[in-house]
Amino acid sequence: MPQNGIRMDGIEALAGGLSANPALAHLDLQDNTFSQQGERAFAAVLEKWPALHTLNFSDCVLSDEGEVPTIITALAKGSSPALKRLLIQNNNLEAETLKVLADNIGSGLKSVTRIEFQANDVDEEDEEMLALMENMTARGGKFLFDDEDEEEEPDVNETEPESIPVAAEVAKVLTPGQAKTPADADADALADMLGKVSLDK
Repeated sequence: MPQNGIRMDGIEALAGGLSANPALAHLDLQDNTFSQQGERAFAAVLEKWPALHTLNFSDCVLSDEGEVPTIITALAKGSSPALKRLLIQNNNLEAETLKVLADNIGSGLKSVTRIEFQANDVDEEDEEMLALMENMTARGGKFLFDDEDEEEEPDVNETEPESIPVAAEVAKVLTPGQAKTPADADADALADMLGKVSLDK
């Protein structure tokens, strides 16, 4: 339910309702407004979803003044053992939150293979940042701090086909001694005509 203008009361209600679904595996509430009320409500029910593998709480105002959100603390303690992807971009998160992640990446967050942390207030040279990146890389995962870190997937549709001269496309190549058919003669005539065409600049 990304970008639905859901505010604190609605987020709290969603947390309570979704807690009744133990099979929940993918939760995306990006770009809604949690604030303290909403994020605490979700922190309290994270353990209700043992199968949760993807959590997208980017742009959700998880932290108003840079404090460590209770959601992060709960995850660090192992509330979601199956979690693989944690998306928490642009949430006013600071060094203390980064330290909690780094300190628990090998315990409560040991299954996580991707953390998206872009647009938070942390120095890229922070020791905790470097340690977290190294740990994630060692397990074959990724910690994304900058939008430029995101790998660009090759787009097969962007490959332009090689241009083929029209005359060569139209003319039919004949092997030596091969008899020309009427269609071949027409193709040769068209190729000759196209060869004489010029465009004025």
